[in-house]
Amino acid sequence: MKKLYIYLLAALPLLSGCSKDSEDHSFITDYASISVEGDDYIFVNYGDDYVEPGVTATIAGEDVSSQLKIDNPFQKNTYGKFDVSYSITNADGYQASASRTIIVLDPSSQVKQGFVTIHNTRDGVEENYDNEVLFYSLGEGNFAVSDLIGGFYAQGRGYGDAYALSGVINIADDGTISLVNAGSTSFGGTAEEVTGVYDVANGTFKISTSYLGYGFNMELQ
Repeated sequence: MKKLYIYLLAALPLLSGCSKDSEDHSFITDYASISVEGDDYIFVNYGDDYVEPGVTATIAGEDVSSQLKIDNPFQKNTYGKFDVSYSITNADGYQASASRTIIVLDPSSQVKQGFVTIHNTRDGVEENYDNEVLFYSLGEGNFAVSDLIGGFYAQGRGYGDAYALSGVINIADDGTISLVNAGSTSFGGTAEEVTGVYDVANGTFKISTSYLGYGFNMELQ
């Protein structure tokens, strides 16, 4: 997927008002645009190299990709999430930026990793379906989860990512799921309890999270 970050040519008044002085303090600048090839999230197996899908930058139609600054903290022998940022500044000091995320996966794990679609309920009531939750290994049986309440508020209610309850769970050899730690949402508070089971044979799970007095359940089937 090709993403284009466009910064338009604009006339920028430095001063407001109708005096003659203000008329002499305006200029035109060409903003940069950054075009990022590929997906927002790229998944790489542990130990493999990351191959940049491509990114270009232009100013006033001229290719200035050589001037791009790329901050890439990716480490192929470390599990987790790495945010790559791209930026460029035009001659007048105005910056354009873009980013993507690299996730290092554990290829030896039988647990599904990446974005998974889940079935979601709150206190047994089916209020929204087909939310996407991101799972990825942190090693030693620990997995990062983008939303322990299955996107109930962030996606189902449309409140946005600030209402996702991210956290880390542990999946034991017998499939038992327990909470390692959890963040908080814009509502405040954090998960009181997280329990569940992962069925390795079928690649399915059930996770129950107690949060703000509610019982949230998500299932991958």
